[in-house]
This record gives sequence, C-alpha cells and structure tokens, in this order.
Amino acid sequence: MKSLLRFLAITLIAPCLIQSASAQSPDLKLGVDILSNTGGVNLAPYMKNLVSDLKKHWSPQTAQSVQQETVITLTIAPDGQLSAMKLETPIHDSALTQAAWNASKTTTFSPLPAGMADPNLKLRIHFIVD
Repeated sequence: MKSLLRFLAITLIAPCLIQSASAQSPDLKLGVDILSNTGGVNLAPYMKNLVSDLKKHWSPQTAQSVQQETVITLTIAPDGQLSAMKLETPIHDSALTQAAWNASKTTTFSPLPAGMADPNLKLRIHFIVD
C-alpha cells in the first residue's frame, strides 16, 4: 500500500510540477519525486507552492549552453524547517549545483499539511537547465 501511494503521488503530482521557470530564469525546470508516505494527503497545493518558492530563490551563476541536471534530496520537518539536504549528483562544483543548493538552502518552506503518515516530507528535487 505504501508503495502504491508513493507511486500514485509521483505519477499524479510530480509531472504537474515540471514547469518552465519564471522570467528571472526562463530555462529552469523543476521536477519533484515524493519519497515519503503521504498517507493519502493531497500534497498538490503544497508542492505547487514549494516549486514556486524554490524558483523565487533561484539565482543562476552562469548561463548553461547544454542541458544539465542537479538532483538534491530535501527533508522537511512538520514545522517547515529544512532538516536535511543531500546532493545526489556527482558534480559538486558546477554553477548549476551551486545555484540549486543555494535555492534549496534559502527557501522558507511552509509547515507540512496535517495527516501525513510520515512525520517528515522527503523529496528529490530535479533542477534542470536546458
């Protein structure tokens, strides 16, 4: 059941979140994988705000000439505090990685919706520039 809920959350919510970025950075796209058991809680509004907030804090270091992707895993506590961050991509010193890390670190996340099965929300964020 837990696997099914995770699959449904990723299948139904994550594709909706891959959007073109704001005018500040027109080539940024974000994808989100929900790694936590949501317990059936509808996270679509929360995820929409999260993506918007990350984009507000996005400050690219340099223009990218080819498609690149950086993946960061975030853990958000029930009060919205960022409790853990882990870089999933092997390149640690690229401008894209630095911009993604800074956006994740400086974003203020909202408290989690009530009723989730897991106490924290663990997400895999894909920062894609093309």
